[in-house]
Amino acid sequence: VGREDEAVRVLEQALERDPDGPASAEVRGRLDRIAVERAARMLGMGGAEPLAASMRRELDRAAREAAADEWEDAQARLEAVVAQAPRSAEAWAALADVLLALGEVAEAERAYGWAVVLEPDQPEWHARLGLLLAERYGGRRDREATDALGRALALRPAWVELQVRLGGLLQEQGDWQGALEAYRGCLRMDPDGPHAAEV
Repeated sequence: VGREDEAVRVLEQALERDPDGPASAEVRGRLDRIAVERAARMLGMGGAEPLAASMRRELDRAAREAAADEWEDAQARLEAVVAQAPRSAEAWAALADVLLALGEVAEAERAYGWAVVLEPDQPEWHARLGLLLAERYGGRRDREATDALGRALALRPAWVELQVRLGGLLQEQGDWQGALEAYRGCLRMDPDGPHAAEV
């Protein structure tokens, strides 16, 4: 925790010196992530808990509302679910999906962050967070995105589509060696698959 406090001070000082600089989005994102992790520890969260049957039905209703483009209704329903089941990583991720569809990027990032903290062994949550960082910040959060996608692939190495996405992200950052390794890994796993022509 002492090192975390030190990291927070350094990040806050960097933000004070250059609040609109090229690294400001990444700094704010890292501060948000630390805040989410601290909140999880303070609440004594020892990990995710499965949803009760009644909450599962609410999650299903929200999914139907989202499918019918009733995004605000889905958001309200999912906010009620996470209020009643704050240790459900699945509920936080579903809320994040809806928030992202509504253009609430920062709030979606925080909700994915809760899912990751609650269930760090679930590759899907790392992947969704990484894709949000890669796609919604215009390259300003690509290092964090690369880290998140890497964690997802460490948990599910045979995820070919994500391997291709990571390769593209590394290529955009100028990490040609990393991109080459990602593409080669994709070809090793699925040499005749639909992504073979891309890589």
